[in-house]
Amino acid sequence: MTRVPMLDPKRASSVIRWFLSSILSTVLLTALGACGPSPSAEPVPEKRPAPRENPSPQPTAEPRGSASAPSDELVIMTWNVEFLWDGVAPEDGDADFPWKGNRRAAQAHMADVAAKIRAIKPDILGLVEVENLRALETFRSKHLDGLGYRAYLVEGSDTATGQDVGLLSRVEIQTMGRDPRKGRSGSTRKAVSKHYIATAEVGRWRLGLVGLHLLARPERENRIAPREAQADALLRMARELQDQGRELIVWGDFNDYDGDTLDRDGSRPITRVLSSLRAMDPRDPDDDLVNVAERLPRKRRYTVRLGGRHAPRHTAIDHILLSPELARRIESVEIPHGSDWRDASDHFPIVVRLKLD
Repeated sequence: MTRVPMLDPKRASSVIRWFLSSILSTVLLTALGACGPSPSAEPVPEKRPAPRENPSPQPTAEPRGSASAPSDELVIMTWNVEFLWDGVAPEDGDADFPWKGNRRAAQAHMADVAAKIRAIKPDILGLVEVENLRALETFRSKHLDGLGYRAYLVEGSDTATGQDVGLLSRVEIQTMGRDPRKGRSGSTRKAVSKHYIATAEVGRWRLGLVGLHLLARPERENRIAPREAQADALLRMARELQDQGRELIVWGDFNDYDGDTLDRDGSRPITRVLSSLRAMDPRDPDDDLVNVAERLPRKRRYTVRLGGRHAPRHTAIDHILLSPELARRIESVEIPHGSDWRDASDHFPIVVRLKLD
C-alpha cells in the first residue's frame, strides 16, 4: 500500500485561510468594479463623544446613610471654626482676623481645623463661621479629600462679619435652605441672618436639621430682645420640621447659656433663648428638646475658655439640642478640650455618637 504523506495541521490551516481570503477579495473587487467609484465620496470622520461639562466635585467614598452604605451609628459634630476663610479676594465681610487677606495663612488655618476633624470623622458636621460655599468647598477638597463629604451652604445676610453656617456631610442632604421670616420678642422683630434648614434620611430616621449662629454678647441687655426674636423665628422653623414627622437636631453657636443645663462656671442666661427653643410646644412636655451636654459632668461642659491663666472663664454658648427620640439613642457625648484644640479655633466642638437601629 502506498503511504500518503499527511499535511501538517498548522500549515493546512494557513492554506485554507489563504484560499478563502483570495475568493473573498475576488468577489469584492468584482462588485466594486460594477458599481464604480463615487466621485464625491469622502472619508467618514471618526465619531467622538460630545464633551461633557466639568462635573461638580464628588466625594471619593460612599456617603454614610445611603442605601448602599447602611450604618447603625451616626456621629454628629458642631464646631465654630473661627473664620474659615480661603484668603481669596474679594473676601466677605469687614471683620479682621490674623489670616485675613493672606491665602497661605488661611490655608494653614484650614489645615489645623481639618486635622481635628480627621481624627473624629463625623458623618454630619455643622460648621459655624464659614466665609462662603467657595471656601467650604476648598476646605473639603484640599483638606478632607477621601472622607466622602459633600459641602452644603446657603448664603446668609450678615454682611458685617461675612460669616455663614454650613454643612459637611457623608449622609446625603435632601434639602437645604434658609427662611427669611422674622421672629418677635415684645415689640422687637428680627430675622436670623446666619442659619440653615436641612433634611436628611438615615435608614428609617427622617431628620430635620436647624443650624444657627445667633447674635453675640450673651450678657448685654440690649441684645436680649433681638436674640429672643431670632429664637422665636427658629422655633417656628423647628416646629414645622417636627410637624413633618422629623426628628430634630438644632445646633450651632447660640451665643447664650442654658439655664437648665448649667455650664462649668454655672453661667445663667438673661434671655429665654434656650428655654423657649427647648420647650417647643409649651403645652406638650413630651416634645421638649434635650441638650446633649446634660450627659456630661458639669466640669466638662464648656465650649469657650476666656480670660488669662489666673482668672479663666469656662462657658458653654454652643449647643446641640435633640428631639427626645434621638436623645434616647445617644451613646456618647464629648467636648474635647486641650491646647491643641485651641490652636485650631477659639471654640471647642461638641461630638455626639448616636446608635440608630
